[in-house]
Amino acid sequence: MLKSALEREPLTVDEARQLLTSAHEHRLHALFEIALHTGLRQGELLGLHWKDLDLHSTAKLFLEQGVELVVTKELLGHAHIGVTVGVYAHVRLRLQRQAIDILGNTLGPADTPDDPPSAVVVR
Repeated sequence: MLKSALEREPLTVDEARQLLTSAHEHRLHALFEIALHTGLRQGELLGLHWKDLDLHSTAKLFLEQGVELVVTKELLGHAHIGVTVGVYAHVRLRLQRQAIDILGNTLGPADTPDDPPSAVVVR
């Protein structure tokens, strides 16, 4: 008997890689890639048009420009914030590293008179 969507466990990274490797020659391989990279649900995947495939880039740009995660979630139509957090975790981690670097540069040792002034990028 098939489990409902709520009872199924998400694929691990290794399982996702194995699926994509096994399905490499399958006619729907691109659909599997999109599903695993975006977290879209079956109905969303089947309703995609070519013009829709830019959503991932749009969401990434939103996050990189400081648009709140909740706003990004709403614009993408994700039912739960956890979907947005999971799908775009890699973007958030990079932004967090950049924020830490900015803070480190700001709070680092004071410039000596011979050093050029420090610049902090604010976005």
